[in-house]
Amino acid sequence: MKKLILFMLAAATLCSCDGDRKKNNDSESQEPEKTETATVAYSVVGGRDMVSLVEITAVYVDASGSEVRETVDALPWTKTITGAQLPFEAKIGLECVKKSARPEQTSYQIGLNNNIAYSVGEGERIDLGYVSSTMTVGADKVDDALDHIFGRLEVRSVQIDPAK
Repeated sequence: MKKLILFMLAAATLCSCDGDRKKNNDSESQEPEKTETATVAYSVVGGRDMVSLVEITAVYVDASGSEVRETVDALPWTKTITGAQLPFEAKIGLECVKKSARPEQTSYQIGLNNNIAYSVGEGERIDLGYVSSTMTVGADKVDDALDHIFGRLEVRSVQIDPAK
């Protein structure tokens, strides 16, 4: 009887060691999960006189997912963020306030728009393709034209998911 118990203990020990080896081999063969990231380029474009007529603030989402506000001092304006972990929602909006003082001109070139372009890893760049049209307006019509532009500004956003 003692021999039978010793034999069963030895067999149980060998089986449990064999199971440990299988577990270790399985964990070694699995690669660590890759975290995909995106590079996102936000842009603001418009007429050459916009920054002299309007205080423009770009409100966008950075790589950590936080909202950032940045003054747009010149057009075109671009902000590139890297390392945005996927899934990620890229978003940009514009806040505009007319300046009280403006340069005296007979006409102004105005227009304003924002855009998002992105790439995942080393992949192809995807551009949402929003463009800005500009127009030249007389000094007597510039306030109405700016109000029209402000009413058409949109927050742009795109959900960027891992490549499949």
